[in-house]
Amino acid sequence: MGSMKFDKVVFNHTCENKSDRFVIVGNCSEFISDHSTIEEAQSALSDIHVGESKWAKVQILEPGESASLSGLERTIYPKVKYDESMFDLGK
Repeated sequence: MGSMKFDKVVFNHTCENKSDRFVIVGNCSEFISDHSTIEEAQSALSDIHVGESKWAKVQILEPGESASLSGLERTIYPKVKYDESMFDLGK
């Protein structure tokens, strides 16, 4: 039996820290926090449980540093239309 092929949307994110602070970003698309030292940023980062968060990647960007994340995919599943009679339990 062949596998079904679904459409996909692929996201590519790039961010650049144009501040003089150390920033924590999620998926290179969301600002999480900023810190005055790398030690403060590392401490804050250690409190983030990436596996339990909405981000696939969380990282610290130093002042002037850029980062990118590519290949995040979202599958587009077809909408299924049901005939209401399929769910008529009185039959």
